[in-house]
Amino acid sequence: MQMKKSVIVFLISVMVVFASYPAVAGTLSVNVTDLESITHEITRDGRIIFNGPEIRFLSLPGEPDLPYRSVKILLPPQADTTTLEVSVNVLTESSVISNVDVAPVMPPVTKKVSVAGESWTDRGNGLSLLNTDIYGRDELFPADWIKTPVAGQIRQMKVVEIPLCLYRYNPVKRELYKLSGAVINVDYDSVSNYLSSSVFPSGRDRIASAMARKTVANFDSMAGSYGILPSDELRSSTADSTGYAIITTSEIIQKSSKLQNFIEWKIMNGYNVHLVSENEWGGGSGDSAAENIRGWLKNNYLDLDLKYALLIGNPHPENGNVPMKMTWPRKNAEEYTETDDFIQSPTDLYYADLNGNWDQDNDGYYGEGDDDLSGIDFNWDIYVGRIPFYGSFSVLDSILLKTMSYENQSEEMAQWRKNVLLPMVPSDPETFGYHLGEAIKDDLLPEDWSYYRIYEKNYDGLEPAVEKTPSTVDNVKTAWNNGNYGSVVWWTHGSSTSADDVMDSGTASSLDNSRPSVVFQVSCLNGYPEVQDNLSFALLKNGAVASVGASRISWYQSEQTSFGMSFSNADIAYRFTSGFVKEGMTTGEALFSSKATKPGIPEWWMNYTDFNLYGDPSLIILDRPDVDLTAVRGRIVQNDGNPLPGATVTVEGELAKRVVSTGLDGSFYTEVLSGAYEVFAQKDQWNINPDILSVNVNGQEVYIEGFVAVPQEKTSTTEDSVTATSGGGGGGGCNMAHYHLSGLILLLPLLVLASGRLLKRK
Repeated sequence: MQMKKSVIVFLISVMVVFASYPAVAGTLSVNVTDLESITHEITRDGRIIFNGPEIRFLSLPGEPDLPYRSVKILLPPQADTTTLEVSVNVLTESSVISNVDVAPVMPPVTKKVSVAGESWTDRGNGLSLLNTDIYGRDELFPADWIKTPVAGQIRQMKVVEIPLCLYRYNPVKRELYKLSGAVINVDYDSVSNYLSSSVFPSGRDRIASAMARKTVANFDSMAGSYGILPSDELRSSTADSTGYAIITTSEIIQKSSKLQNFIEWKIMNGYNVHLVSENEWGGGSGDSAAENIRGWLKNNYLDLDLKYALLIGNPHPENGNVPMKMTWPRKNAEEYTETDDFIQSPTDLYYADLNGNWDQDNDGYYGEGDDDLSGIDFNWDIYVGRIPFYGSFSVLDSILLKTMSYENQSEEMAQWRKNVLLPMVPSDPETFGYHLGEAIKDDLLPEDWSYYRIYEKNYDGLEPAVEKTPSTVDNVKTAWNNGNYGSVVWWTHGSSTSADDVMDSGTASSLDNSRPSVVFQVSCLNGYPEVQDNLSFALLKNGAVASVGASRISWYQSEQTSFGMSFSNADIAYRFTSGFVKEGMTTGEALFSSKATKPGIPEWWMNYTDFNLYGDPSLIILDRPDVDLTAVRGRIVQNDGNPLPGATVTVEGELAKRVVSTGLDGSFYTEVLSGAYEVFAQKDQWNINPDILSVNVNGQEVYIEGFVAVPQEKTSTTEDSVTATSGGGGGGGCNMAHYHLSGLILLLPLLVLASGRLLKRK
């Protein structure tokens, strides 16, 4: 019966395909009744803390910090979004509690500012942190249950976002009221020249329908107006034919030895890959190149079904050939303006919004937090990541190979990723940082995950006690290399090449790169694109398969102890980790979904433009593409027949690089796609022969037993020994000949063994 109704809706759409609609009014009504999960608790000092899914704290600094739910409503395609009128009918509003203090929103701060010593509860000395006009008035705040609605598009599907307040507060009477249910009404006029044929591009856009299905409250009732059938749900969840654009330069295309392999790998994973050079997207450098890239994406993302874009090139916003866009989120700020780093922000977010206007006031400064924010659409159209390129093709190829290897692992092989490293350093005397680590540990990690925390000290009340103190670069490096971490999240102050007491660009080069992490850096400046050895890129080169760092100053909330519901740098990290680790999103989906609600002030908006993804935006932490992998096993023995444990074995081909170790019995194991591979092994103080074995994998398990290990001879440092091996005349020549002959005699039986056989067995 349901299928019949869907077919009828579709047929009606076809029948009126050429019909023109007059400008008529319409109304949508959406019930909001599922608010039982929104809860609160009172702390020992009388403050109230709110909890619950899908809530955001949207009050401005100094206002009572109350929770909202942003309700997104899908509009019909003929709706004129400039005529929207939104109202709310309150179903139930009840007094929750009396004699309670609701704290004000703390102001955004960074390294240059501290609010230490000021307390919002000290109403004699701490009034600078309170909006006295609100806290001194015997009225409910906010006056209305809804904030200003925000109209936008999910690609070509029209939506409106309504911030609905869940509690209201009278600060004089110290009384709190809770909303238990409401009906939101949206009135609209229809555009006069609307043709219903415009539904069909959206109906074919599986990516838009999947995005809308997850986020809007009325998808089932409104989807038919866009030509979307219930059967589209299954198709929208698959990767088949999903567009993936690689925006780069012709030089990189010609000189990278792994880019074509990467493209083939993505195609094998079900993506429809579009390799686009400057000849297609328009070229240039700096801002002109940024405009050309966004223009190409805007003109092609629908026709090519693009979901992901990977930018490969120099990210320098002024002269890079595949640049970030320079934006000015705090252009008109009056404080904290010591340098441009406090007010400007290079970003890739510009390439994700293909329908908004980032220069609303037309003054040439894009992304101003006060003048342009109303023109930006927070329903991101595509997910963007980048691999910065500063001239080294070997570095680029290494990153591409590492990315393929990360994806090219079975679920069994990827179990090591169920582990998170959490170094946290205080930002000021009242902001300890460790609360973020505890929130991730307690709220986000699945039951079968583990964690390792590194805090400044073992704070009172921690259960269990912290694993390591204090946080230092050496302690973090040691823990990182001794463990295997699918995710790393830190909080500290930072610079372009360092995160205080956590990591720096030089130390990153010594991290284990065979099991790379996805890293979120809650610190300032770590992703500074003009600095070629910025920490975010240094990690992408070694130690990380993807990294998220701030291109400029990032902003935190002093005294913050709960996360995920506001807009501080730590909130974005929390939401990213929730999406990537808990919900299984791709890196791109996790980052951009963490920025899906419009922030209220320039500092929080700057956090949105700051945090950019270095790496492939389609990576998933555990699920791998549905491809067949083949086992490669082997064993390394010593020349006396005993096993050699602890040797490092590398299996490298065009689409993957595996690094494993031999066990106590000298055996090793990995899994790869079919193809040609080179296998080599090494261990300190041992010569393992032959140097390289070549194997072909064709779907049947491969067993390697050609490696034989010989202890290295100790090198003499006497003058006679140096002469004997120098190739000089006289006695030295005789000694050298004797040395080589002895070596050949010694190695002869080993060479016979090392001629080895590759035995293939099922």
